[in-house]
Amino acid sequence: METPHPWLGQEFRDLLPRLRAEACPVHISVTRPSGRSYGEGALRVLRVKTEGDRIHLLLAYERYQPPYFQKRRRKRRRR
Repeated sequence: METPHPWLGQEFRDLLPRLRAEACPVHISVTRPSGRSYGEGALRVLRVKTEGDRIHLLLAYERYQPPYFQKRRRKRRRR
C-alpha cells in the first residue's frame, strides 16, 4: 500500500513557496458542492497527481454555506 502524499490536507497557501520553487507547471482545480454555495475557510489539498512534468492539484474549501436569498415581494396586480 502506498503512503499518502505529504501535501494532502495541507492549506494551499502553505504550499505556495514549494510550488514556486518547483520547475514544473502546476494545474489547479477547485471543487465545490452542486448548487449555488460559497466556500469559507482555507483551501485544502484533496488530491495530488503527477503526470510527467506536470502536477495536478484538486482543492476544496473547509466549509460551504448555502446562498442567502431574500424573497422578492410580489407586486399586486391591478384589475
